[in-house]
Amino acid sequence: MTAKIWMSRSAQTLQAAVTGDLDLVSHGRLQGRLKDALNRHQPRQLTLDLSGVTFIDCYGLRLLIWADNQMRERGGRLVLKEPSRPVLRLLAVLELDSHLHIQAQPDPSRDRLDANPHPRNPPSTAGASVTVRRRRPVEQRRYAVSG
Repeated sequence: MTAKIWMSRSAQTLQAAVTGDLDLVSHGRLQGRLKDALNRHQPRQLTLDLSGVTFIDCYGLRLLIWADNQMRERGGRLVLKEPSRPVLRLLAVLELDSHLHIQAQPDPSRDRLDANPHPRNPPSTAGASVTVRRRRPVEQRRYAVSG
């Protein structure tokens, strides 16, 4: 199954809902549609509802990073609304959850990530009240290379 996208526009916010698999097969088409919409509407905020994403790979992740960069260059911001479990898991493992704006609302019917397999990583925000994390610029991260 490939991802599908629905868009709506209100004031200065462009909202898009992505469902299905966000992967190699779907990322090019979705990026094209987002690029066209961003150029046409020039929104101050892009909100991607990722609650319906069933699978995400590195190409899906590239799309999210691309969208974040596009919005930053335009002086706006990207908000990831209610990311599904696979999206939250990938963002947490790669420590990108602290770099992107993530908005989660409580939903008792959704699986929770309370059983955290990585004790050094903070638990998910899936069960929290509305939470928006501040992003930390990626450029501030330093990596030590020993040789």
